[in-house]
Amino acid sequence: MTGRVVLCATLLAGLWSTPAAEGRTLRVGAGGDLQRALDAARPGDRVVLSRRGVFVGPFTLPATRGKGWITVRGAGRLARGRAGPARAAALPDLVAPGNGEPALRTAPGAHHWRLAGLELRKRAAQDLVYDLVKLGTSGPEQDRRSEVPHHLVLDRVWVHGDPAGELKRGIALNSAHTRIVRSTVSDVGVKGQDSQAIGGWNGPGPFTIAGNRLQGAAENVMFGGAAPSIAGLVPSDIVVRGNLIDKPLEWRRSDRYTVKNLFELKNARRVRVVRNVFRHNWVDGQVGIAIVLTPRGEDGAAPWAVVRDVRFERNVVDDSPGALNILGRDDGGPSRVTRHITVKGNLFTRIGREPLLKISGGRDIRLDHNTSDQDGSVIVAYGEPTQRFTFTNTIANHNAYGVFGDSVGTGKPAMRAFFPGIRFAGNVLPGGDRALYPPRNWFPRRLRLVRAGPRRWALPKSSPYRGRGTDGRDPGADVRALPGYRRARPGS
Repeated sequence: MTGRVVLCATLLAGLWSTPAAEGRTLRVGAGGDLQRALDAARPGDRVVLSRRGVFVGPFTLPATRGKGWITVRGAGRLARGRAGPARAAALPDLVAPGNGEPALRTAPGAHHWRLAGLELRKRAAQDLVYDLVKLGTSGPEQDRRSEVPHHLVLDRVWVHGDPAGELKRGIALNSAHTRIVRSTVSDVGVKGQDSQAIGGWNGPGPFTIAGNRLQGAAENVMFGGAAPSIAGLVPSDIVVRGNLIDKPLEWRRSDRYTVKNLFELKNARRVRVVRNVFRHNWVDGQVGIAIVLTPRGEDGAAPWAVVRDVRFERNVVDDSPGALNILGRDDGGPSRVTRHITVKGNLFTRIGREPLLKISGGRDIRLDHNTSDQDGSVIVAYGEPTQRFTFTNTIANHNAYGVFGDSVGTGKPAMRAFFPGIRFAGNVLPGGDRALYPPRNWFPRRLRLVRAGPRRWALPKSSPYRGRGTDGRDPGADVRALPGYRRARPGS
């Protein structure tokens, strides 16, 4: 047959191939043998699945030789924007069969696979599934870096559990050079255990998680939390950008799953978290702090664990009992020291009675140009002192205790005990007593902020604090740089 290569062994199963400039197109129809197509694919090929086709796994992305990407995708044009339930009707389904098996996994050393326009789900609500998508693994199958799968992309996929069942993890991210973009991970939760939309602990990175909606019960996104099988491994070079990271409020009403926080680092370095919206957290398995940066050496199994070189910038954190928790070192076993953490330009709204920042130890921790509407303290410090701590140009409610040190009180006594050499200036803390704090901070009885966009706040033009930051800018976050900002109309 001129111009066409027919794979006879798979034709009857609904698989055939046609030549293309960049490689072959391997089509898998309903009832076709998807695993055979994956095994037959070579760099440059495309594996195209029929619309609305259902393919029951588990499927394994094999290790291939040569250079070039292999694409696995649904037939037809990929829709623009983020994939999710509203666009799922035409997507082919990769289905986990239960018995603890995933829908999709990688072989050791698999590389250069791109998956796009797919739905990945459980077969039935009651089926036992631990990880719906396993990009890499842990244990003896992946205890050397040469075994780590790499150069993987999930683009516009919908990964989800079942509202009537449980799922421990949407995507296990134990790979290298991996991107998860424009996707939705939802209905991930377990009662009495941790669960994550995305969780990784045995992959070196780099990772990019961008433009997604991520819903996980215990921790929506977490790095660390288990001992890596690869000695000395720290997940590194992580970018989390432009995501909606939230928990459905229905979970709170039903008490269906165990809830802890929205984002957690237990072992990670060189992390940039920028322009995300973190929303809806509550007291359940923990006290309800949204962002948790706490190194955990897993009871001595990973004493190299560290949280360092983290930039948390221009995010919105909304509707949570507390905002930030930073721990300098593991209080349950050995770890390295948390250092070089920057929290800048963020908006914290509807924060409850936990503090804006709860902190013990660490080095080179910097908070600058944040705005917080919280009911609790500004800072609660305990345990070890924090070295080289900076808190500048921030607007936050002082409330009863402001900057509080465990057993020593508010203001300067707390700073002397827990923040030797602190830089504390350019802050506006309504309701505080200026006698308790260093100069160049302001403590109005009340502070009026104006809406500068949906759920955003800024100083009015008439405010006496405009331009009074240590850098000559307005204190607080620049609302124009936050996700979802819309310039207010004149007179609005």
